[in-house]
Amino acid sequence: MYNLGSTGLAEAILQTMDQPLLVLRDDLTVEEANSAFYRLFKVDTEETRGRLLYELGNGQWNIPELRRLLEEILPQQSVVEHYRLEHKFPEIGKRIMILNARRLPPEGDRPELILLVISDRTETEQARFELEGHVEFGEKLIDSIREALLVLDWDLKVVRANQPFYDAFQVSPADTKGRLIYELGNRQWDIPCLRELLENVLPDNNAFDDVEVEHDFEHVGRRIMLINGRRLDHLDLILLAIRDVTEQRRMEKERETRVGELHHRIKNVLTTVDALVRRTLRDSGSLEEFGHAFESRLGAMARTQDLLVRAPKGSVDMSEILRLELQGAWRTGRWEFQSRRPRNRATARCGPGIRNGRSRTHHQRSQAWRVCFA
Repeated sequence: MYNLGSTGLAEAILQTMDQPLLVLRDDLTVEEANSAFYRLFKVDTEETRGRLLYELGNGQWNIPELRRLLEEILPQQSVVEHYRLEHKFPEIGKRIMILNARRLPPEGDRPELILLVISDRTETEQARFELEGHVEFGEKLIDSIREALLVLDWDLKVVRANQPFYDAFQVSPADTKGRLIYELGNRQWDIPCLRELLENVLPDNNAFDDVEVEHDFEHVGRRIMLINGRRLDHLDLILLAIRDVTEQRRMEKERETRVGELHHRIKNVLTTVDALVRRTLRDSGSLEEFGHAFESRLGAMARTQDLLVRAPKGSVDMSEILRLELQGAWRTGRWEFQSRRPRNRATARCGPGIRNGRSRTHHQRSQAWRVCFA
């Protein structure tokens, strides 16, 4: 072995380096290797020193790109830096390496040598690849969510927003990214409740959920929103999820109104049935007569209700209602029903059992109807 330094300093430096290093002769046989090389590539001194580089480890260093570096590029240049090399080794698997090579001209009795420093970037590249994958996953996840999302830095400036946010609040990326959230859309996001959440609640808590905020926006009008917030300490970011529940709240209010109206109508129907029972009991001479009379009247009332429900746009001909009601009230004898104009008058004439001159008047929505009996 040739002495690389009169005091052995070069040898000490070589062995102390944590990067693998090879010293090659001009015929590419290995003059020296440091302990980092042996440790990383799992080879020993005996099978390394004095052997052609391409024969090391049963030919695992016979790599086309390495040949190109040593046989084509380096002879034309004295120094080559940041030469990227990827290779799968039998023992240690795939490695991503950055090579720096330098030719040392002959000096005294020392022949020309080549220094080859190998920087293993496998783990760094893998970590970078995984990080890029996580970033891509996060971006696509944000874009795929239907709710409006905002990513803020700790200065409350917008780092990112998804497309549903831009669509829901009619703002553009150019007017959003990098701006303070309170300044968005002519300061339409300068909402006292939101300020309280971001400046007082979130700094003391990692999250808040389903905080309802109601606000008038310049372009989209009044909106009712549920806002969730998360503090991402390791990234120095804040995530806001905004769900527009305006339509949901409107439907809930409409449903409450309809339920109240239905309750009122049911109450009216039950009151009518109660009155019908009492009247039929009073007019009936026996239980059998009550059964027949009540069944007839209840059926007439049911048909009337069915007519009202099925009528288009809630409009019903009053003469039809009276006809159904009279069917239940007078079950015997012959009768005929006539509707005369003006529109609000209908006349029914019945056969024996009803005396001349008896009449009734029914008022419905300020329209007077007169029923005459012969």
